[in-house]
Amino acid sequence: MRRVLTSVTLGLALAIALFGATLASAGPLATHPLAYDDGTTVWHGSTGFDDDGDPLILEGDGLEGSVDWAVFTSADFETAFPALIGQYIPPAGQLAYTYQINVAGIAVVSSLSVGIDDEPTGTIGYFSGGGVSGKAPTSVSLAQYSANFGFVGNNVPVGSSSRGLVFSSPNVPMDFFGSVIDGGSSAFVIPLPSPSSIPIPEPSTLALAGLVLVLLGCRRWFRLTT
Repeated sequence: MRRVLTSVTLGLALAIALFGATLASAGPLATHPLAYDDGTTVWHGSTGFDDDGDPLILEGDGLEGSVDWAVFTSADFETAFPALIGQYIPPAGQLAYTYQINVAGIAVVSSLSVGIDDEPTGTIGYFSGGGVSGKAPTSVSLAQYSANFGFVGNNVPVGSSSRGLVFSSPNVPMDFFGSVIDGGSSAFVIPLPSPSSIPIPEPSTLALAGLVLVLLGCRRWFRLTT
C-alpha cells in the first residue's frame, strides 16, 4: 500500500509540475489582466492537448501543445488589441472569445474547432498585436455547434503558434470543449470557454443590483446602530 501511495503521490507531483511549466510558458491570453470577470471567475487560462489523451504529460511526439484563451468585453478587446487595418473588431456589447494555438510534439495543426452548445454567436475572425502573433488561419466559420478555424495550406508548425482566433457572442462564458486536428489525428482540448445560455447583464441591471446591495448594507448598519 505504501508503495502504491508513493507512486500516486509522485505521479501527481509530476503532473502538477508539468502543468505549472505549461502555464509558465503560456502566452499573453492565458493571464491577460483585462480578461472578463463575471464576479466568480476571471476568464483566462491555458489548456493542454495530446492525442494520446494525457495533456498533462507531453512526450514530444504526436499531436501535442496547448491552447491559450481569454474572454473580453468588446471595449477591453479593442484596448488590448488595437485594430490594425482589416483586423477583427467584435460587435459592441458582445463578448470576444479568444484563443491561440501553441504547437509542440512532432505534428503540425491544421484546424481548431471550439464547441458551441447551440447558443447565439455574432462574428468570427482573427487578430494580432498585444504580444499575440503567429500563423493566420486560411478559413473561419461559425456553425450551430462550433466555431471553426482552418489552417490548410498554412498549417501551424511545431514550435510555433497561431494568431489570435476569435468569435463573439452576446452570452456569458461557461467551460466547454474544443478539438485540434493535424490532418490525420485529433485531440480534445478540455476545457475551453464557450457561450452559455445566459445573456450578458445589461449595465442598468448591474447598476440596480449594486444599488440594492448598498441599500441592504445601509439598512443593516442602521439596525446595528439603533
